[in-house]
Amino acid sequence: MIPWATYGRVALRCVASGVLVVILVAGGAASAVAGTAPTPFAKDSATTILTLVAKAMARQGYVASLQRTKLLGSGTLTIHTLSAANDGTQTQAYEGGVETSRLFDRTLFMKADATAYKYDFNVASTPLANQWALVPTTNANYKDIANGILLPSVIHETTSLSSPTIVGPTTFEGQSAIALKGLVNQGATALETVYVSTHSPYLPVGIKVIAESGSSIATDTITFSHWGTAFSLAKPASYERASATTFP
Repeated sequence: MIPWATYGRVALRCVASGVLVVILVAGGAASAVAGTAPTPFAKDSATTILTLVAKAMARQGYVASLQRTKLLGSGTLTIHTLSAANDGTQTQAYEGGVETSRLFDRTLFMKADATAYKYDFNVASTPLANQWALVPTTNANYKDIANGILLPSVIHETTSLSSPTIVGPTTFEGQSAIALKGLVNQGATALETVYVSTHSPYLPVGIKVIAESGSSIATDTITFSHWGTAFSLAKPASYERASATTFP
């Protein structure tokens, strides 16, 4: 099985290091028509558009994203994330397991049931199941969990395309967009298509993914919403301080 954590921590893309080749395509809810970019991007290159998009994303300060990944023969992974520059929250649900992480600057809390610990960390049991845990910054998994929640990671993973090109006008889940594609390298070279709104402030509206490894296929849809909408998070009223022996 592809590790659960591969699908939403450091990267939005479904790339298992050295294993998966990911092709993001216009399909399903998204469809693309080859041609020139519509206004306001008619005279802009793909590189220029991505630079403008990255700046627009940073100015918003907040975003919500919903990611649904269907793993062949292994159910559906759903990830809901609220991201800001320094804090945010993320909930992952897979095969009956649920895991929620909350980040306040560098302070990271996580609550997961036994099923989530099994799939995400490959542990049979842990005393931390079903309760909030304060994850030490020195823990090997801290960086992956924390960085995957934050807005800078969303910006980087959405706009860091190599040799990007303009595919053409498109719609993504009913929204007018311009499709941009390019190569990415995250353990394996992949082709990514990003769907950018043609309306001000020209933010990304979604990503469509098909991941293949031999005969295994995973389909992935990421939808962005609530750009610029501030959210508030509450620190857990009680929690356990995880240690090197209690947290995987």
